[in-house]
Amino acid sequence: MSVLRNSYRVIRNTFLIGWYHLQDSFYKKRMYICIAILLALMGMVYFIFMNVRLERNIFAPMVVLLALRSLAPLGVALVGIFLAADGISEVYEKKQLDILLSKPFGKMEFFFGRLLGSFGSVAISLLIAVLIGSAVGWYVFGYPYSPIWIFLAYVGLLMGAILFASITFCISAISRRTLIAVVMSLAFVVASLTVGYLVVGTKLQSIFYKLPTTIADVLPMALGDPTRPPASRAAYLKYLPYWEIYTLVPILVTAIVFRLRDLAED
Repeated sequence: MSVLRNSYRVIRNTFLIGWYHLQDSFYKKRMYICIAILLALMGMVYFIFMNVRLERNIFAPMVVLLALRSLAPLGVALVGIFLAADGISEVYEKKQLDILLSKPFGKMEFFFGRLLGSFGSVAISLLIAVLIGSAVGWYVFGYPYSPIWIFLAYVGLLMGAILFASITFCISAISRRTLIAVVMSLAFVVASLTVGYLVVGTKLQSIFYKLPTTIADVLPMALGDPTRPPASRAAYLKYLPYWEIYTLVPILVTAIVFRLRDLAED
């Protein structure tokens, strides 16, 4: 029974920390800036297609999905980076360490709680942008595909955003500086895009399909494109192991480092 009570306490504390961190994110401007950026990207697609003659029932249904497609990889990367950059560093930058040390929870509860809160803010921000942007697209162009494709595209976008959020969160936990987490994560995205540009059309093109920006780019198309046959979408499953590596490995390694490191060390 003591094991069950301890497990319940750990899970409860982790989710409470995540919930409080998620609540705090609603009071930060960066969440609303991220939503505005995503809506602006979708709006650019709508603006382009408003000046193009759409064939009834042929291209119009795809406009909303194309707008969602435009969010990857840069849009989701920015959301993941900016909303996860202060996951751990915020405690040190706001001098809240004494408060943290006085609370009855462990390092791992704090680490994974803040991680869940960061992921939650990413998911909610992306969801708000997708709902508003899709509603505008349906109103302007009409003839949407089934909402299930919007949901699947959202899942693909969210997976891409979580990939970059996990990397940024881990940098924040190790460096304990929000600016460093943002700069290093943006440099990581730029490096990935640059390498992808350089290897396309060469003997090293296989590297392109293993890059994080490529994975974030293809997931919404793989899940949320109704024009692709099931066999074609299933072929994109080969990207999932790379997504797991980029997402889970940094978290596991950083969790070990965070556990061994002195919280008061700065």
